[in-house]
Amino acid sequence: MRIAPILIPHLRNSSPELWVDAALCAMLTHNDSASIASCLAFVAMLWDRLCRDEPPQPHWWLERVGSVLKDLECDDSYEPRSPAVKGFREMLRQFLEQELPVVMEKQLPVVDACNRWLSGAYLL
Repeated sequence: MRIAPILIPHLRNSSPELWVDAALCAMLTHNDSASIASCLAFVAMLWDRLCRDEPPQPHWWLERVGSVLKDLECDDSYEPRSPAVKGFREMLRQFLEQELPVVMEKQLPVVDACNRWLSGAYLL
């Protein structure tokens, strides 16, 4: 809810402050490594999309999120609440690397993928 509008004050003058603002906003409700990193990844994707005329290839989304999570995620405590992926406890990026190819191959609608993951605060 709060992350996308963080871009607005930075649209005219790009600066590293965008990332500070996004991180601080993310910490307000979910002070958790995976949640903060996923919010920053979402901001990175939105920022990148503002500069493109064409939609990216489907693999771009996972690669972009993974590149941000790799640099920011600092613990392996991501545990999905869903029984469909019970027993998983690693980095969020590892979860995405495992799960996104599955739902893309099956061409699951977004609502079905979200119901499978029960993503909560992690912007899946």
